[in-house]
Amino acid sequence: KFTRGLAKKVILADGLGKVFAALQANTTWAGVWVLSLAYAFQLYFDFSGYSDMAIGMGRWFGFHIPENFDHPYRSVSVRDFWRRWHIALSSWFRDYVYIPLGGSREGTKALIRNLLIVWLLTGIWHGANLTYVVWGLYYGLLIIAERFWFQPYLEKLPRWGRVILIFLIADIGWVFFAAPDLVTAFARLSRMFGIGVTGLTDDQTLFWLRTNAILFLLAFAFSGSLFQRLQDSILRRWKMPAVLSMAVFWSLILLICLAALVAGTSRTFLYFAF
Repeated sequence: KFTRGLAKKVILADGLGKVFAALQANTTWAGVWVLSLAYAFQLYFDFSGYSDMAIGMGRWFGFHIPENFDHPYRSVSVRDFWRRWHIALSSWFRDYVYIPLGGSREGTKALIRNLLIVWLLTGIWHGANLTYVVWGLYYGLLIIAERFWFQPYLEKLPRWGRVILIFLIADIGWVFFAAPDLVTAFARLSRMFGIGVTGLTDDQTLFWLRTNAILFLLAFAFSGSLFQRLQDSILRRWKMPAVLSMAVFWSLILLICLAALVAGTSRTFLYFAF
């Protein structure tokens, strides 16, 4: 578990972080989309990697730390996303804010009020910047709208359609997380929808997309359950005993991570800022 988290951080999150840093000032349509996708996956692998490492270290000392992520980019609704992303935080706000406020027991108006309070506080919890406040209200309004309006329409979509839609909703939300201020956030959002762009793409975007295509493909694949399926496949197909084959596989991954750490290409955890 520890090595899996280290790989998420050192190989995937840090690699995508370079793409995000390089495209900060890009104003083309493709550029801002690559920027947003790089950040969405960087944040996920950084924080889930951090959580996996903590869980793994806890096991070394006999502690059981619950899972904090459950493949959130495979969610089929906004509420499902928040049952899978940062489970510890979502559970805390549910148990110590939402339920004490009355939850859904006191009628529709009270429910809407409680959801808005919870998500306003969730935004403020991440920082005092207005971008986090808007991000919190963004999810509060989305969850209210889903609960009272578009859930039936969402359920009519095929599963793959719902997964793509919720991923795009999450990706748009992370724009507020990534931007230093609201002006920058709304400028990037506008360009993502084709407003105020300087072109479809440019050489800078194509360079970073071409040189990191494999990294993006790995990010899409490993944001699901590919880690576990890959491990299970190795255990089934290799001739050597299962325990030894697992040890060899994760030892190779650990060596790659250590090489990156020694080379000085690793970065501090992104979520330390929140």
